[in-house]
Amino acid sequence: MKKLSQFIHLSLLWAVAAIVSTVTQDANAQNGNLAEPLEILRNATFGPEGQLDQQRAWKQVSTAKIEHLPTILAAMKDTSPLAANWLCMAADAVAEREFNASGTLPQKMLESFATNVAHSPRGRRIAFQWLERVDPSAKERLLPAMLDDSSLELRYEAVAQLLDKVDLETADDKKTQLYQKAFASARDVEQIESIAKKLTELGKPADLVQQMGYVVDWQLVGPFDNTDLAGFATAFGPEANNNTAATYRGKASNVSWSSYHSEDEKGIVDLNEAIGDEKEVVAYAKATVMSEQTQPVQFRVASNNAIKLWVNGKQLTEHNVYHSGFAVDQHVADAQLKVGANQVLLKVCQNAKKMGWEKEWEFRLRITDALGGAAEVAVQQK
Repeated sequence: MKKLSQFIHLSLLWAVAAIVSTVTQDANAQNGNLAEPLEILRNATFGPEGQLDQQRAWKQVSTAKIEHLPTILAAMKDTSPLAANWLCMAADAVAEREFNASGTLPQKMLESFATNVAHSPRGRRIAFQWLERVDPSAKERLLPAMLDDSSLELRYEAVAQLLDKVDLETADDKKTQLYQKAFASARDVEQIESIAKKLTELGKPADLVQQMGYVVDWQLVGPFDNTDLAGFATAFGPEANNNTAATYRGKASNVSWSSYHSEDEKGIVDLNEAIGDEKEVVAYAKATVMSEQTQPVQFRVASNNAIKLWVNGKQLTEHNVYHSGFAVDQHVADAQLKVGANQVLLKVCQNAKKMGWEKEWEFRLRITDALGGAAEVAVQQK
């Protein structure tokens, strides 16, 4: 009985301690002592380690007063998607509780945060969404200035709003002006292609290649052997020496580089057309990209075939998958361009094409900034 009594006593002490700790944590959050729990959420990771700490930290942050909402949203900057999810849920909990209790939210605070481009795009988007709930005029007032915003979501809405205004116009020249303005600002692929179609209908075709940064001038060589799909791992001649004056032993004969210019408005390079309708083969595509400055860019590649990509001799990405789709920006890789000439080499492997839908042997590649706008580069034409 004595041991049982001691056990119950200790259990009660632990329970009280836990309650006191929770109350203290909640009180700290209410008083704005968020530094520690915010740091835990900012460093959130997958896996069992740290899950309890992250849950406790979320509870603390989510009970903060509404005046601390900007601090929570600001913590999203330069975090992982997982960390941003934790912080987003906490921010929404704070805003939802205040809105349910008072029927409103501090509009000036939300607008100030949403329009400050120094904050993270996702945090600004959350602030804007809550602002819309309490200020119906927010979209009409603020979106026109967000056509070139660093938040892709806010930019999308700004372009969509501009497109809605086109429908109110009757004169073709005014419609054309608005469509061209929207086209220049759009970064969403579906928006861009839709606007381009409208401009074509108005007799003012838009340049999708230039707007999206597609590379359409290439040097091509092949075919090389990909029997049993072994070619993906085989370093053929162009990987060691991609001098366009070189000749290599191909699958059936010697092969050399040839110039190719894609006329496709979406930058598609059809290797069946350029090299030949072959099975179990490999081709290489090379481009020289000129940059006037050192700059970070993204190489966005799409192909139905297995690919490898190098820039200035450094492999950026590889995908040993066949016929898994051809969506724009299927594969995205970050790179740093140097001043002057930058060498881009793409390896594209085709399989045995046993099925009719496996016929495609093609790719498209575009060079963009982080938002998907065409990078400031020029491609040498041979």
